Amino acid sequence: TLGTEDPKTLMSMTNLGSLLWDAGKLEEAEGLARDALETRLQVLGETNADTVHSMYILANILKKQGKVDEAEQLYRRALERARAAYDDAHPYVANVLCGLALLVRHNGDSQAAEPMIREALSIRRRTLVEGHWETGKTQGDLGACLTELGRYEEAERELLAAHQTVSTARGETSPWTRQVVRDLGALYEAWGKPEEAAAWRVRIQPSATEPDGATQEP
Repeated sequence: TLGTEDPKTLMSMTNLGSLLWDAGKLEEAEGLARDALETRLQVLGETNADTVHSMYILANILKKQGKVDEAEQLYRRALERARAAYDDAHPYVANVLCGLALLVRHNGDSQAAEPMIREALSIRRRTLVEGHWETGKTQGDLGACLTELGRYEEAERELLAAHQTVSTARGETSPWTRQVVRDLGALYEAWGKPEEAAAWRVRIQPSATEPDGATQEP
């Protein structure tokens, strides 16, 4: 009824792509995300907020599929466009920084990822209410990165604070809380503290139904 270029149509395509990603239907998710991005590029241009969000969503899907080179290029393109369109405290900048940092970490360069996560965390703290779960999640990402760098005392401080924030905001069974708990177990294992590692790992609760995927549009 609205046509393929209407903002509401494109919003629905992007949200459906995110949900398909959560459901593990990655090829279908990729097709929708690509179509939405291509149309937004044509209609809205590269620096429009919705276009940047489409870049971010498609990059997330590509990363999940193991298409890391294309995903990294798209993350960096989205980051450049977001910085050009908004100030450095914009939530879209933080979103893209987090996605890119996770990919860089998975590629084995935690040192390069650390400043990205710290910048994203600073943005979250300035733009979100105190105790927001996304701030806690990003702090957990920082702690996991510090573990990979062998900076265990710093990692412990960040991860314990992250667990307090995320578990309070989302509950112990949320996927985000469970990730922080896993990261605490990994920290203590790497630190040579097996008893502490075991104590955290037994706290992992069965997965909740809450989605652990791309942020949808309102």
